[in-house]
Amino acid sequence: MSRYFTERTVRGRAGPVLVLTLEPEQLAGMGASEQCQVELSRLEVASSIVVDFRSALSVQSGILAAVIALHRAALRGGWRLCLCGIGPQMAEVLARLKLDQVVLIEPSEEAAVRTASEPVG
Repeated sequence: MSRYFTERTVRGRAGPVLVLTLEPEQLAGMGASEQCQVELSRLEVASSIVVDFRSALSVQSGILAAVIALHRAALRGGWRLCLCGIGPQMAEVLARLKLDQVVLIEPSEEAAVRTASEPVG
């Protein structure tokens, strides 16, 4: 259990999808985004992941680093990572870093779960 995000598993077309919803009020403190990154890196991933940013009001470097780490883990593990609920500020940062070209992004959680649950290949 994390104080930085909530976890729940939903059924996707090709199996379970782990949905993580960021808790922005917990991410506001000093060092919180780095601690969240540590917790995200400890996730035992056996399925695809959706990270929901709809509650995130700002972009923290630790969260971006965690997204990059999850993306790399997805490539190695043969599962999908999909982001959703991306606001304009986050979309701009992802585009500037060209992450929008390598990370799957959907407008809603429902669309993200569908995308994340598609077979990799």
